[in-house]
Amino acid sequence: VENISSDDVCKAFVLFTELMLARSKDPKSPKTCQFIDLSGVTITSGFRVDLLKKIYQVFEPNYPETLTKMVMYPVSTMLGTTARTLLNFVN
Repeated sequence: VENISSDDVCKAFVLFTELMLARSKDPKSPKTCQFIDLSGVTITSGFRVDLLKKIYQVFEPNYPETLTKMVMYPVSTMLGTTARTLLNFVN
């Protein structure tokens, strides 16, 4: 797992998103939701802010109208506070 880069994870998200969009009931205005499983992830165990930034950088310009929700679950109180603080700097 430690050999997986942020780019690898983003590529997997893009491939999965493209698959979901191809199967959309409404191809003219498809909507997607992304679920990020954070089981076992804590600030001290290696919460990858760089990875979340990379995912956002890929999805914001390339899928602006399709991403309805991005859910990160479960999150600790500390992780939730950190994420909310970081998201204050996002659109």
